[in-house]
Amino acid sequence: MSMWEEAGLTPRILAFILDLLLLGVLKEVSSLVWPANVSYPWLGVAILYFTFWTGYTGQTLGKWALRLRVTDPLGFSIGYTRAFLRTLGYLLDALPIGLGFLWIIGDREKRGWHDLMAGTRVYKT
Repeated sequence: MSMWEEAGLTPRILAFILDLLLLGVLKEVSSLVWPANVSYPWLGVAILYFTFWTGYTGQTLGKWALRLRVTDPLGFSIGYTRAFLRTLGYLLDALPIGLGFLWIIGDREKRGWHDLMAGTRVYKT
């Protein structure tokens, strides 16, 4: 039993959408700076964004806005290795029509496949 309340699918999806919107704005702004013929690796930027912020603070900007935090099962920081593994898990979650994200709905601890892979939980703060 946790001393914090696990975050369900809706706030987590909203946080993810906020993060994607932020990344989209950054992409558009960078297109003003970078010449049109320069290819910018946006998947790599997204992986770095999610990995860095989740590993550093336990929160991306979207999770911060919705007062969510990623931790290990005991409530401690997950660090960069687990954050990277969790971020890669997002890609696996999305492949079979988002089934890995939808898993959160039926999971007793409200964990998606990416959480199960990395041994993480998302709590309301």
